[in-house]
Amino acid sequence: MLKQFLTLVLIFCFTIMSTAQNKEFLDKKFEMSNSQMASYYRIKTENPSIGLIKYETYYVENDSLQSKGYVNSKNPDRKSGTWQWYYPNGSKRSTKSYSSGRIVGNQLFYFEDGSIQESYSYNKNVKREMPYQYNYFKSNDGRVLIENGNGTYNGVYRGRLRNEIDSISGLVQNKLAEGKWKSFKNGELILEEKFKQGVFMSGIRYKSGKKLIYDDFYTKAVPEMSMEKFRRKLKANMKYYHERIDIDEQDYVEKLILLIDVNTDGTITNIRVQDGMGKGPDEVAIRAVRRIKGKWKPATLRTFPVKSTFAFPYTFESRGF
Repeated sequence: MLKQFLTLVLIFCFTIMSTAQNKEFLDKKFEMSNSQMASYYRIKTENPSIGLIKYETYYVENDSLQSKGYVNSKNPDRKSGTWQWYYPNGSKRSTKSYSSGRIVGNQLFYFEDGSIQESYSYNKNVKREMPYQYNYFKSNDGRVLIENGNGTYNGVYRGRLRNEIDSISGLVQNKLAEGKWKSFKNGELILEEKFKQGVFMSGIRYKSGKKLIYDDFYTKAVPEMSMEKFRRKLKANMKYYHERIDIDEQDYVEKLILLIDVNTDGTITNIRVQDGMGKGPDEVAIRAVRRIKGKWKPATLRTFPVKSTFAFPYTFESRGF
C-alpha cells in the first residue's frame, strides 16, 4: 500500500515538474500589459515533453474564455493544431487549424447566435493565387451570398494585410475568386485585382491619388546588392570566421540552408541554420551573414511589404577555404 502511495506521489510530482503555468496580462491589441490596463489575461501552460505551450486567453470583464490553442515552445509565434476563439458571451467565434504556424484546411466563422457566418479553405499557394477557397458566406443581414462555393463575397478581410485592408468583395465560382475583386480600408478603395479561376492576373493599387499597376501577387525578399555579390561576400566572410572559430578538423562537405528573417523595413533578424551541424559551423555561417553590410528589399504581398524568411542554400566544407 505504501509503495503504491509513493508511486502516485512520484507521478504527481513529475506531472507538476513537466508542466508549468504562468499568467500574462494583455491590452486590446494583445500586447503585454499590466492587470490595471489589461483587456485580457492569458494562462500559459508549458509542456516541454511535447514541445508545445498551451495558451488559454480570457476576457478580463467576465473571465470567460476568449481563445485557446497551442504554440511551438521554441517559436511561440507559430500556432499548432486547432485553435478556437469565443465571443464574450461564451459562444464560439471561429475555428482555425495550423501547421508550423501556417493556416491549413477548413476555417469556420460564426455569428454570436452560433450560426455559421463563413466557411473557407486556405490555399497554400499564396504567391500567385487568392489564398481562400470559399465554401459558404452569410452577410450580417442574414442573406446567404455564397453557397456550395458559388456567389459573391462582400465581407471582412482576414489575411496578412489587415493593417492595410479591412474588407474585400468579388465573385466566387467553384470556390475560387473570379473576375474583378476590390479591397477597401475604411471604405476607401485600395486595390482592384483580376483573377481567373483563383489565379491572380493583374492589379492596381490606389495610393495618394495615383495608380500603381502590378503583375506580381508576391515577391521574395532579396538583398539590395546583387545575389552574386551577396554570395561572394558570404564566402569571404565564412573564410574569415572559419579561421577564427574552433571547428572539428575532420573532412566533410555539408549542404545546408541559411534562414534569415527579413523585416518590412529591410533589416534582418533571427539568422539561423536549418538542421545545423553544430555550434562551430553554424556560428561561422551566422556571423558571416551578420558581417555583410546593407539592407534588404523586403518581400511584398500585393505591393505591401511583409515580413518573410529568406532561405539560402550553401555548402559548408571543413577544409574548403
